[in-house]
Amino acid sequence: MKRRRLIPPLRHWCDRETLLSSIAKSFRSVRARTGISQETLAAYSEVDRTYVGQIERRIANPTIVTLDRLLTTLDASWAQFGAELDAAKAAEGRR
Repeated sequence: MKRRRLIPPLRHWCDRETLLSSIAKSFRSVRARTGISQETLAAYSEVDRTYVGQIERRIANPTIVTLDRLLTTLDASWAQFGAELDAAKAAEGRR
């Protein structure tokens, strides 16, 4: 007797490169709106200055904890970041 799969296969939101690109664009957009430089953000967030640049250049894959620390320093909500992320993903999909 053939077994039925009870859980449908996982469909990824997008591939890794698209996700990193969307995170980078979203993060840069949120940071640019506040007018805070990468250096200042890094200092107040206690994150290495180069790491902020790596996030914005799609080199680093930040953890949720790091993103939360950076967004808190920027006084930005996860909802704002999520809206930017959705917009960036939609823009990536139109390419």
